[in-house]
Amino acid sequence: MAEDFILVAEFPLLVPSSYRAETRLDEFGEQHIFDGLLSQQGSTHPFGNFGNRKPKFGGATAKLSAEQKLIVKVFRIAKNAIERAECLDFLRSQHTLLVGWEGASLVWEQAFDLLANLTKDNALFFSLDESNALYKAGLPEERCDGTYGDVFVDACLASGNTKSGKRDLGFAEWGRSHKTLGSWCYLLCFLSK
Repeated sequence: MAEDFILVAEFPLLVPSSYRAETRLDEFGEQHIFDGLLSQQGSTHPFGNFGNRKPKFGGATAKLSAEQKLIVKVFRIAKNAIERAECLDFLRSQHTLLVGWEGASLVWEQAFDLLANLTKDNALFFSLDESNALYKAGLPEERCDGTYGDVFVDACLASGNTKSGKRDLGFAEWGRSHKTLGSWCYLLCFLSK
């Protein structure tokens, strides 16, 4: 299984001294709502849903704390298609902290340039979490397989070129109904320092 994941980058991450798990996503959303990456109300990621988010989202499996020091390893998926469950198994084998959206928001703030420029191709960077800790996106809707039901979304950052040709990094919508990830995808592995 390890051969399916290639280490391509590693960087330190410091949880800010003002960090509070209970309010992190609301504060992040309010701070960055006008940056363009955080879309309007009704988005399927939690930052655009102030006030609507709490009943649907219990927070990350691993709880971060203020001033916690982490190392983030970035692994490229080497296969054209791999099950999300296999990716979680790999992360568990690395003893990663599953921090979902909270970890992704910290990475966006502290490693924007690194991830935006890691590859010249479009890419998705996942901060996976256990299924019971995923964000429930809005009302039931059609899934990729044609059935209807609740859609739960993983924390995902997308890099690509803007219309002006500049590299950018924003939040993407990737539902649990997407069962496979591929060679355009990367895993963020959060480790205690």
